[in-house]
Amino acid sequence: MTDSDLSRGVALLSAAGFDAWEAYQLRRTARTALLTGDSDLKLLAIDEAGLGIRACRGDRRGFVSSTNLDPQGLSGLLDRLDAVVRSADREAPWPLAEHPGAAGGLQTTSPAAPLDWREAESMVREAASSARGPGLAAGECRLRQAEDSISIRNSRGLAVAFERRGSSLSVACRADGGDHSGRFSQFGATVRDLEPASAGRRAAMRTAALAARKARLPAKATVVLGPWATASLLQRLTPCLADEGERSWMPILGEAVGSGAVTLVDDPRLPGGAGSSPFDDEGVPAEPLCLAAKGILQALAHHCSSAAKAGRASTGHGLRRGFAHLPGIGFHNLYLAGEPGVTPEALLEKARTCLYLEELAGSPPFHAGYDRLLTGWGWAVRDGEPAEPVGPVCLADALPDLLLKLARVAGQPLTFPGGTAGTTALFEDVRIAG
Repeated sequence: MTDSDLSRGVALLSAAGFDAWEAYQLRRTARTALLTGDSDLKLLAIDEAGLGIRACRGDRRGFVSSTNLDPQGLSGLLDRLDAVVRSADREAPWPLAEHPGAAGGLQTTSPAAPLDWREAESMVREAASSARGPGLAAGECRLRQAEDSISIRNSRGLAVAFERRGSSLSVACRADGGDHSGRFSQFGATVRDLEPASAGRRAAMRTAALAARKARLPAKATVVLGPWATASLLQRLTPCLADEGERSWMPILGEAVGSGAVTLVDDPRLPGGAGSSPFDDEGVPAEPLCLAAKGILQALAHHCSSAAKAGRASTGHGLRRGFAHLPGIGFHNLYLAGEPGVTPEALLEKARTCLYLEELAGSPPFHAGYDRLLTGWGWAVRDGEPAEPVGPVCLADALPDLLLKLARVAGQPLTFPGGTAGTTALFEDVRIAG
């Protein structure tokens, strides 16, 4: 997509008589190297482009999107938008972001270098060769490099453009018979930030944990969640940290949300983060936000619409799943902040005997705060070292109770798609279901 595509759409919008409008364009380029088992390497390339427009006239509003960006397609898009707005239910218009001016944030860098296929093949084969063990074999290995170019303009003077880019290495490992398979993924700004041998070994460990038979477990135990499991736990917490989300169990601002070890930070400037960007998808500058500090709830996430209803300013959390979706409240890189200078290895050495869970899963909760179906797979740790795989381990504590039992957090955040990042977290006296 060229800038002229957006300019043509903007010119049509300006002449269409809307009281307020916003246009959002996205171009995504992705290159993937895929290795399945011992088969030949497949090289995949995807290029996507699209334009989304929202507009208000009086007390009616509408949203349309298109991948047809020629002049005829843009004219048709405006005709559909006009029809959508005229037929829409009456409701207050969306607040649109003002022009942010000179905003701080991530520096715009030159376009990412094309993925070198010879290097990609070497990395996926190294990952596959490391994802092995007794009764285990490598499955699918996928190396991906992607870049998004995003531009936003609206009738209030906003005109911003930025790029998001990142690389990922995903390694699957399967147990004999194919009954259990585990996957481990690494993310970074460039492919050189990835460690294929480490990713392969972690995939094998996860598979062994998932394939483990349920051992006899104590009624209570010290539980350590690895980065992947911690990120999964935070995904269940995100609806409660958005002002428009499910908050019936959450305390009000200034009250305790967990133990003194709970410090929650969303950092859109995290280097190499899967959700890092200088602006949110409404053009609002994205700044680090501390939602909870030492167990006390400090802030909630807002986009433009929720902030206007609450009489506050947007916190830069208006994020879209793509050009064909309206902005919703989302997170960039939300994580539990670790103690300075404390490593995950030191945390396990301190615990000595515990359950280390690599994976945390559960059915979608009816109520975000009281999901009692959290189940983990991992390792029994003795003398600070993994002893044997265990699972499934059913945690009987509800999420609010679990947060009260958080004792220590260690490590730098490892980011994952979906807005959460993982650190290593130790919980004391966690109840284990029999």
